[in-house]
Amino acid sequence: MGVVSRNKGAGTRLTAEISRNTLRVALTIKHEANSLLRMLQVRRPLEMEAVRIACRLATPDQRRLINARAAELMAVYEAGEDWRPADHRFHYAIHDATGNPLFRQFIDQIQKCFHDIYDTPFGKPHLGQESIPLHRPLADAIIAGDEDAAAGLAGTIIDMVCAETQKISEAHEAHDG
Repeated sequence: MGVVSRNKGAGTRLTAEISRNTLRVALTIKHEANSLLRMLQVRRPLEMEAVRIACRLATPDQRRLINARAAELMAVYEAGEDWRPADHRFHYAIHDATGNPLFRQFIDQIQKCFHDIYDTPFGKPHLGQESIPLHRPLADAIIAGDEDAAAGLAGTIIDMVCAETQKISEAHEAHDG
């Protein structure tokens, strides 16, 4: 984690002068970033496959629900309110449209493991907010049955959260290093 340096024959030493508080903050940020990035690596292919299957299998009622959930998410986001519950409902509608309950169960379990530890990653409760506008075209692609567009958008959304996580982690490393 860049806190100590070990050299065979020369011993172990701290790589930088740190206070007790600085050490705790730096380690927490690095640990949060690594945990979130690992979770997103697993979630990415699951979400991409879920949207592909939803494109093929969603019933007209499920497509209407995905559309309604996207509209709800966008309204909450544009009103400047906490969009996270609406985002969960949107993704649940997609997962349910696959006809396979394991998508929702696995993704919920992956997210729960992370959020049990970090309610607000990096002290930022709306991590990934910049990706929210892409949810409307994602819904439109699913409704239209465009698997490639939907999978591409799902991947881009996850990539945006990964990039934001990496940026925050690197900024803290540069500040503390």
